[in-house]
Amino acid sequence: MENQESTKYLQPTFTERNVKRTSNMSIALFLGVIIIFVFVITIIATAISLITAMALFALFALLYGIALTSLLEPLKIREINHTTVRTIEKPIVKEVFVDRPLIKEVVVEKPVYRDVVRNVYVSSKSPIKIPRYNYLVSLQTKRYHSRSCRLGKLIKRKYKISNNSKSYFIKKKFKACKVCIIKKK
Repeated sequence: MENQESTKYLQPTFTERNVKRTSNMSIALFLGVIIIFVFVITIIATAISLITAMALFALFALLYGIALTSLLEPLKIREINHTTVRTIEKPIVKEVFVDRPLIKEVVVEKPVYRDVVRNVYVSSKSPIKIPRYNYLVSLQTKRYHSRSCRLGKLIKRKYKISNNSKSYFIKKKFKACKVCIIKKK
């Protein structure tokens, strides 16, 4: 049971790219300044005619153009990528030893529900009276509201205090609601 190894060589891939020579840019500029300087000195030093000066200018421009093409021509870089694929195959070995059968006994305990019957006695003589208060206060906002105020209905039970008199809340220094109490006046 050994590993089997195989190596495969794929087709090489070629990539070409152009690279600009930025270092030669300063040399080309310096060469242009020198050619202009030599042209001006030549015209001043020798008294030549206008036609000869133009021919000399064309010659200097041609020489500068040849120098520029050789200096600023981009380099072509060719890359060759060789790809090799190495495959290692490992055999899968699974050994299972069974001494006894793999049967487990599963015990599921079910909860027992008991129905408890309780007798509830309701007297029909007097109806349940739920008190209705005219004002509510929120302990969080410290404001009191009328019973019909939409903001008062949003107060949670644990922060709510109820009373029938407005003076009770004024004595406790609670502020009036701007929606239901101040706008009614």
